[in-house]
Amino acid sequence: SVGGSNATVGAVDYMKEKGIPYYVSIASAPQVTWPHARNLFRGGTTETARYGELYAEFLATHYKAKRIAIMSGREEYPRNEGDATVDKLKSWFQMAPAVRVEFNIGDKDFTPQLVEVQKANPDVIAFFGNPAEAAIAMRQAKELGLKQSFFVGSNMVDPGLVMVAKSTAEGVMGFSLIPYLPGSKAPDMVKWEAAWKKEYPNAPAGRPNNFDLLAYGDTYVLAEGIKRAGPSLTTDGLIRALEGIQNYRVGPVATPRTFSIKHHIGNLALVPMVVKDGQWEPVQWSSTRQSDI
Repeated sequence: SVGGSNATVGAVDYMKEKGIPYYVSIASAPQVTWPHARNLFRGGTTETARYGELYAEFLATHYKAKRIAIMSGREEYPRNEGDATVDKLKSWFQMAPAVRVEFNIGDKDFTPQLVEVQKANPDVIAFFGNPAEAAIAMRQAKELGLKQSFFVGSNMVDPGLVMVAKSTAEGVMGFSLIPYLPGSKAPDMVKWEAAWKKEYPNAPAGRPNNFDLLAYGDTYVLAEGIKRAGPSLTTDGLIRALEGIQNYRVGPVATPRTFSIKHHIGNLALVPMVVKDGQWEPVQWSSTRQSDI
């Protein structure tokens, strides 16, 4: 599946009931891997709880923030990100948000929410939504005189955010699910993008994007599972083969995938990044806490 959280969650119960292997590449909704189901696997994206762990730790240790404002969309994905971050701020750092406000996906005016944020006087603003909303919110925050840094959810660590937000994206931080973003000058990414564009010469603007890279990596993971399952492919054989995959990746443009009998969350490693001179660049920071997952 390469659908988002809303669409994916709608199919989870059916897939569990039928016992069909369901390999999810993009959706981070907790229902995919919690509670554990033997036939459900999560690939390139990670569980929302893991986002919460990394976001909370980064906000508390890299920003050294004592007062954190959270702006989150009301739909499944951004709401889950916000909830998971709040949960880990509380359990790991004994902190609560200075303020939390919500918005609807597609909103064009964030003034009411930003006024609430301004009153709370936070050290940093964590924004969970989509690039279009983030770009508007960052511009309006600047117009209101807010000088606090923005931290964004992983789905916005994408060249698309810089494209729509332009200079207001400078200094924004977030976590990436992939080692290199499209547009990177790293030789491995330049080579991969050239091959992708040759294969899809009529692709729309903004492609390939992060989701193309996630799906690319996961297609090879699933193919590796099928290969290991042998010529007489069965449901049980494929599940066992996937559960035996350890640190597999197709190449440098993908993150490693690891599964086991006990957990089917393939990717727990994310890369912190910052917008610098209009480009996403890695941040030298590593998590020091063991995941509760």
